[in-house]
Amino acid sequence: LAMSIGERVGFGLSVVYFATFLQTAYGLTPAGVALPLGIVAIGNIVGTLLGGQVADRLPDRRRTFALSIFSSGVTALALYGWTPGIAATVALGCAFSTFSAMSRPSLMAALATVPEEVRGTVLGLNTTAACVGWIGAASLGGWIMASFGFGAFGPFIMAVSLIAAVLAMMGRR
Repeated sequence: LAMSIGERVGFGLSVVYFATFLQTAYGLTPAGVALPLGIVAIGNIVGTLLGGQVADRLPDRRRTFALSIFSSGVTALALYGWTPGIAATVALGCAFSTFSAMSRPSLMAALATVPEEVRGTVLGLNTTAACVGWIGAASLGGWIMASFGFGAFGPFIMAVSLIAAVLAMMGRR
């Protein structure tokens, strides 16, 4: 379940603060972030669709989770560490969202492999873990932004993504 917290912290941090990042980095107005946010959200939809197909076709769901979440961390390094222009930043945001979303179906499928008698409990705990991740994303993101700036988002997301990937490969639940 720590894998779920890691995924939510990384994704949540980006979702909660991406509009502010765009406003700060590119001087966009609140109305000006609408289209970029919509494009990034499309990445989330594409990622869950692709992730479901991957989870159904590849037998090692923990590995597919690990590769997807690690890819989201690598993408976050570029997303928050490099601001070449609004189009490239939005494309990186869409890629980050896609990779992050691709990890979720594999995670859910891996969690569902527990015995039927405890499956509801495990999946319920996953929802709780995701909520903890959102709380961590909002609170840690505010602290990171205020203390270090947006450039620190990439390394932080990479770190939580790497931890989640390592936990997945170690076979922990």
